Amino acid sequence: MIKYPLYFHAEVKSGSGKDTPFEGRVEEYPPVVCAIPKGFGGKGGGYSPEELYIMAISACLIATFKVFAEKAQLAFEDIHADAKLTIDRNEQGVPELQKVDVVVTLKGAKDQEKAKTLLGEAEKFCLVTNAVKSAKTFTYKFT
Repeated sequence: MIKYPLYFHAEVKSGSGKDTPFEGRVEEYPPVVCAIPKGFGGKGGGYSPEELYIMAISACLIATFKVFAEKAQLAFEDIHADAKLTIDRNEQGVPELQKVDVVVTLKGAKDQEKAKTLLGEAEKFCLVTNAVKSAKTFTYKFT
């Protein structure tokens, strides 16, 4: 049983200048190189916060599904999420993370009906997707 509350910690540090890459790290894991993307006038050369955002949504959905699939004894070969983030200006002209479209492909699930149910439950209980205000669409494919 999971004991709440849980706490997570991350550190991000950078030198000055918009073209200077910066590093994020958690625990003892290797740092993740981050950068301002070219689309926002940066040099690129690392993960952008926007990419980490859609990656967090995809990773949380997959992690949640994997926990549910194991508890339900649903075997599968692999799961793949392909996510697209749309950034646009809102009615006030402020840029915002408007929409996330995630296509999940599940390979090798023998019981596709059970898999669909578990994917829907993962979507419902994913902590990260529940925390974001962007519109979200999820499409599920089976191979």
